[in-house]
Amino acid sequence: MQRETFRIRQFTNPSGGIAFRVSGMIDDKRIRKNFRTKEEALAGKQQFEIELLNLEPATRLKSTRLSDPQLLEAEKAFTDLGDKSLSAAVRFYLENAQEGIKPIRIDKAYRQFLSDKTSENLRSESIRNLKSRVGFLAKAYPKKKVHEVQQHHIEEIINQPGRGLITRNNCRLALSGFFSWAIENRHCLQSPMRFIKAAKVDQAEAEIFSNTQVESLLVSASSFKSGVLLPYLAIGIFAAGRPNEIGELSWKDIDLDEQTIRISSIVAKKRQRRITEISDNLLAWLVPHALSRTPIKGRNFRRNFKAVRIAAGVLDDWVPDIMRHTGISHRLALVQDESKVANWAGNSPDTVHKDYKGLVTRKQCERFWNITPDTVQNKIIRMKA
Repeated sequence: MQRETFRIRQFTNPSGGIAFRVSGMIDDKRIRKNFRTKEEALAGKQQFEIELLNLEPATRLKSTRLSDPQLLEAEKAFTDLGDKSLSAAVRFYLENAQEGIKPIRIDKAYRQFLSDKTSENLRSESIRNLKSRVGFLAKAYPKKKVHEVQQHHIEEIINQPGRGLITRNNCRLALSGFFSWAIENRHCLQSPMRFIKAAKVDQAEAEIFSNTQVESLLVSASSFKSGVLLPYLAIGIFAAGRPNEIGELSWKDIDLDEQTIRISSIVAKKRQRRITEISDNLLAWLVPHALSRTPIKGRNFRRNFKAVRIAAGVLDDWVPDIMRHTGISHRLALVQDESKVANWAGNSPDTVHKDYKGLVTRKQCERFWNITPDTVQNKIIRMKA
């Protein structure tokens, strides 16, 4: 049975007479009118019902579970959104609302992040990387709250002019780590990195030294300050040590009788220790310095290192890990076994195959493993003279 929109109620007025009241709603307005007789009240009721039926459909009273305040708020929301969807706005809010967080400024969060990562025993090299790359964000928006950072803020930082694709990807990786930490610590609920994809980088061929450059480098090192840099360079070239690995070596890690170098898990990549075989020509370069215990990486290293590279004429050709690339590519040409070379160098067989296969000819390989103090003796004498 349909519920009546307007009702008639009989009542006694203050003067003691009988009256009839019609009440109801038209266009959100309460209607209430008194009549002297019931017939007049019925006529008035019919008139109100006709007025209601004549209203435009958009403003006609409709059945809803919303309260009057909720209806008013919904009307305002539709007005504010214009032609945009209220449901879409609600979804956006639910996905991006930052309720229940612990607000923190980026500069303070940056310091706490580095402190936490240091306490997790990350290596100094990793800490330096995070300090530099997350530092871009801290310098750009120090006073902004972490949860206020949006995707476009990150894109402005990563895509700074002059930054190559690899650098951009490294920034993206470091900042992703920062926002993951922020989520764990309730400084934000979602990461602005989630829609920022890594740039696609074409795999560049590993750059290596020619045999002539290797000889020039070792000759220059032999003639510079009694060969103070020679152990470092020789191990980097002929044992393919990573710079941070060589820098942490001492002579107790080098067994010349067994012809091995022990790379401990403390310095090895992914903390995987390994034993690297010393080639015969590397042994010849190391023996004199093992007797005198020349530091593997001594004082004033940066200044001395640059001076030797300038003297050898390779400063402009120097790229990161070029000594390691040179050693691995020649080792693969000699051994012809990716797995053995991977164990020797602390890489994966796939990486060895992909990055180093086919860079060196048989003739170049043979000459490389025969570069010794004796084969370059005349050049050393001329350099010292």
